[in-house]
Amino acid sequence: MKIPEHINVTMDNGEINLVNLYRQFLTQKGRPCKYLEYLVSDKDVWELRESGELYIRHNGEAVDTVSYCLSPYRRNESGELQLMAMSCPTQNDKTFTLLLNTYAMSMSVIFLLPTVLIYLFVGDLSRCIRGKQLICYFISLLGGYSIFSFINISEYVFAESTCKMLGIFCYFFFMSAYLWLSILCLDMWINFKEIQNNFSNPKHIRRFVYYSVFGWGTALILTGIVILAQFSDIVPEKFKPGLGKDTCWLNTNLWSSAIYYYWPNLIIMLANIITFICLSLHIYRVQSDVAEISIRRKFFKEYCVIILRLFIIMGISWTMDILSFCLRNFDIAEYLFMITDFCNAIQGVLIFILFILKRNVIAEIRKCCAFAELNPINSV
Repeated sequence: MKIPEHINVTMDNGEINLVNLYRQFLTQKGRPCKYLEYLVSDKDVWELRESGELYIRHNGEAVDTVSYCLSPYRRNESGELQLMAMSCPTQNDKTFTLLLNTYAMSMSVIFLLPTVLIYLFVGDLSRCIRGKQLICYFISLLGGYSIFSFINISEYVFAESTCKMLGIFCYFFFMSAYLWLSILCLDMWINFKEIQNNFSNPKHIRRFVYYSVFGWGTALILTGIVILAQFSDIVPEKFKPGLGKDTCWLNTNLWSSAIYYYWPNLIIMLANIITFICLSLHIYRVQSDVAEISIRRKFFKEYCVIILRLFIIMGISWTMDILSFCLRNFDIAEYLFMITDFCNAIQGVLIFILFILKRNVIAEIRKCCAFAELNPINSV
């Protein structure tokens, strides 16, 4: 191949000169890293500097001489060879905040797994409609946290296709978690108005089917929109979610990520807040009916308090996450990110405390263990 010898170089004084690459620079043998990526997209505009550093304009990153190389590249439109930069994938620095959030998320996975198993197999926890909703919510969080912690803990550099696939699955699980939290709030409002204790009748089974279609189906539709936007040639680069480009997740450095993640979540959070406000006003209006209040107070104790705690812990932390994204150009956003990231990462532990370390759940676990000891054959 006839490889070009000359290339534009930005000098220290800001001038751009066409220089002979082989006279002005030394050749380094070997690949900078195992996986290299051509910087050919419109976003990855780069320039070679007099010092030998490769400067990438969109993120202001200066890549040192051992982390990139120049290689012949044939553009489709012209067919001529030109020197194109190939850069190593950017890895996150092992900062204290990153390590803290990574291991907090891993702890969440460890606590979420037994939470799901206990709700599935212990006592009557999964027979009522609320238990089924909680299981779906826990599974969504478990799936999202498992992928996130695997990506952060693993030092493996994923191929771009694998990275995008992990980001797609992670997006699906987190969006379904938001939607199931909204379903829990909606069902709390419906059940508070009905005050029915028979949660296993056909009406509630049919209602859970509708909830499942809405929760999983809407998350699937949103994920499909993200996939189409990422891989479609019609969508401009500035409106793409940025899956698998700089990270195996939506590129939150771009404002376009708000279209696919933060705006839908903000709408869901606002709907949840409105639900709780309406419920509180309804409780206040019926206070004069003592008999009705006694029944509703029992329902509120058994159902609403747990969902309210769940919303306060998860809803507020996610709302703060949205706020920190909106204020990311301000210094205060750095501190908000530290707080919200840790609160979100540790949610699995908080869920275990709220939903497992309760007297009735512990009693069910003991009853199940006692039954297994008395009937070892049947339990197997």
